Amino acid sequence: MKISKVECVPVSLPIEPFSDAYGSYNEMKYALALVHTEEGLTGVGEASPIDPSFYGETQSSIKAAIEEYISPLIRGRNPLDIDRIESEIDRRINGNSCAKAAVDIALYDLAGKALGVPVYALLGGLAREKAPVALELGLTRVEEMPRLVTRLLDMGAKAIKVHVGTSPQEDIQVIKAMDDAVSGNAAIRADANGHYTTAEAIKVMRKVEKCELEYFEQPLAKSNIDGLRKIKQRLETPIAVDESVWTLQDALEICGANVADVINIKITRVGGLHKAMKIAHIAEAAYLKCHVGCELEFGIAMAAKAHLALSLANANCAGAGEFTEIAVLRDNIVRQPIAIKGGFIEATNKPGLGVELDEDKIKRYARKE
Repeated sequence: MKISKVECVPVSLPIEPFSDAYGSYNEMKYALALVHTEEGLTGVGEASPIDPSFYGETQSSIKAAIEEYISPLIRGRNPLDIDRIESEIDRRINGNSCAKAAVDIALYDLAGKALGVPVYALLGGLAREKAPVALELGLTRVEEMPRLVTRLLDMGAKAIKVHVGTSPQEDIQVIKAMDDAVSGNAAIRADANGHYTTAEAIKVMRKVEKCELEYFEQPLAKSNIDGLRKIKQRLETPIAVDESVWTLQDALEICGANVADVINIKITRVGGLHKAMKIAHIAEAAYLKCHVGCELEFGIAMAAKAHLALSLANANCAGAGEFTEIAVLRDNIVRQPIAIKGGFIEATNKPGLGVELDEDKIKRYARKE
C-alpha cells in the first residue's frame, strides 16, 4: 500500500460563545487532512488551530504545510510506517504541530481501516471499556455559575473545569461559586492558561484550598518551571500542565523537575496520536497521571481523542478526559459524532476512527477561497 497524495480542506464551524484567558470565540476554523492511497483507501484527520496567538498556525498555513510540503514528502510511502513517516516530517518541517497532527490522525485512521481494527488497537489496546468525560466552562461570572454548572451536570460531566486568569480576587470567587454549584456531584478543576505570576497563583490557590480542586492547571507561563516548583513546595493542590508540554523533551523536563502531578495531553499541541502516546509513556514512567485535553475539536479529532482516552494506562486517577466540544459545537461534519453516555465515552469496534464524513456538511462549511 502506498500514499498517493495528501489534501487539505479548510472548514469553519459555529460554536456557542466560549472564552478563556486568550480570547473569545464563536466560530472554530479547522482543517481536514485526507491521506489517499493508490489502492483507493483514504484516512481522515483534523487540525484544530484555535487561534494563531496560541499555535501560530491558520487554515491557510496548515493547507500550505500539508499540500505543498508534507504531501510531496510522504508520497509513495507505506502509510503503516507511521513512526518513520513522522520522523521524516519532523526532520524536514519545524513546528506546525496542527498540520502534523491532522496528518498523523489521518494515518492512524487509514492504518485502522487497512487492518480492519479500531485506532485504539494501534495505540496498545483498551486500558478501559469506557472513559469518563470532563466538560469546561469558559470565563464565567459568579451569577452565571449555577445555571451553567447544572447544564453540564445534566449532560453527564464527571468533572467540570472553569477557565480563570482575569484577576486573582475575581477568580477566587468564581472557583468558590463553581464548588458550591457542583456540590460534590463532579470533580472540579481550574485553568489559568498561564496568566498568573507566581505570587498571584499562590494567593489564589491558598484561598481555594478548601474547594479541594482535582488540580489547578497551568497557573504560570509555560516556561516558568522555577515558579511551578515554588507552588508545588508550598501548596497541596495538585498541579496540571498543558502549555508547558509541547514535545517529548518538554515532558521529560517537567517529569524530571518534579513540578506537576498531571499532564493534559492535547493531540493538536503535541503533533498527533503517535507523540501523545510517547508523552503518556514518559509520564507513566515518572509516576505522573495524564488525560486527554480539549481544543474544541469537531468529529474527527474528537474521535481520535476518544481512542486515546480509552488507551491511556495512567489516566484513571487523573480523572476524565475533556470533550467540551460536545457542549459547544452547534453542528458537525461527521455523521453520528461521539456522544456522552452516562458520563462516559464508549469504545467502538469500527475500523479506524469509526467516523463517517457528511459530504453535504463539508460543502456547507468549507472555507471559500
